[in-house]
Amino acid sequence: GNALTGTLYVLDEPTVGLHPADTARLLAVLRRLADSGNAVCVVEHDLDVIRAADHVIDLGPRAGAHGGRLVFEGAPPQLGRAATATGEALREALEGVAERTSPLPRGLVRVVGARANNLRGVTAEIPTGVLAAVCGPSGSGKSSLVVDVLASGALRALGRKEADALERGAHDRIEGLSAFHEVVLVDQSP
Repeated sequence: GNALTGTLYVLDEPTVGLHPADTARLLAVLRRLADSGNAVCVVEHDLDVIRAADHVIDLGPRAGAHGGRLVFEGAPPQLGRAATATGEALREALEGVAERTSPLPRGLVRVVGARANNLRGVTAEIPTGVLAAVCGPSGSGKSSLVVDVLASGALRALGRKEADALERGAHDRIEGLSAFHEVVLVDQSP
């Protein structure tokens, strides 16, 4: 409900435990945050959230040792045509839905060479001013990329004490953080 701008919002599966009726309200809040020029990046399995995203990063192709690779990056309709596990699941959800035009990104945060847990040198771009979703099978490296690398690295770059409580995910660098003066990490913690 705040009106922060210049903030990197990182949400780790925000729909977990939500009633499906609340997902639309959550998406409205996320959209307002993105429209204000913030970077909003969510780890998510919920197809409604993935479909509502402007930019999708899909990790996989499977879990554990068989995951940790960038298998798709782009718009949800393109993901619906991709030969990935998430793409196959999204295909049905996108049937009969008109393709929408995503807003143009206002900037970019680029994670380069992420190697946390099972990630294998993943480089991914998270646009700002749009809603970006990171998806893929369970265990494919989503939270490793977004929480252990992006949020942890951004908090450390800003000199925030909260970074000490997070796993430090191995990576080469994170570009574009100079545009942010705040990082907000939302997870399932009470």
